Amino acid sequence: MKHRKAQINVFDFILASSISVIILVLVASTFFLYERKINEFVLYNDLSTKTFQVSDVLIKSEGVPSNWNSTNVNIVGLASEDRVINVDKLNNFIDLSQPEIKDKMATNYNVYFNLTNITGKSIASIGNPPAGIRSVVIKRYVMYKNEEAIMEFGLWE
Repeated sequence: MKHRKAQINVFDFILASSISVIILVLVASTFFLYERKINEFVLYNDLSTKTFQVSDVLIKSEGVPSNWNSTNVNIVGLASEDRVINVDKLNNFIDLSQPEIKDKMATNYNVYFNLTNITGKSIASIGNPPAGIRSVVIKRYVMYKNEEAIMEFGLWE
């Protein structure tokens, strides 16, 4: 009789241990799933914020120096005034290479820029449209040569 009681206690121990391990595995996998989702959210939020900030500087700032060209630019700005694109600055911007643009915008993301008139005819374009895992493209309405235009600016990886 004593041996049977010991066998029941060992069975209870094995059953309790198995249930504990299963619960531990479920909790750990849930934790890692949510950690990955939170990391994705943080990365997307960073990309969105950076895209908006850079597009804001492009359309609202003259840049540094204010009369910059492709050889002396510190901060790229395309505006002659708020949301009015300067033709010369746009041409200088187009002359910059992708690595130079990334450097001046302090980003490691790929850059996409497209300026079209209101009917959709392309005025200027830099980079490829986003094709990566994460991408954010912002459309901003601007003036170019006294006409309404749409600036698309995107960052992607």
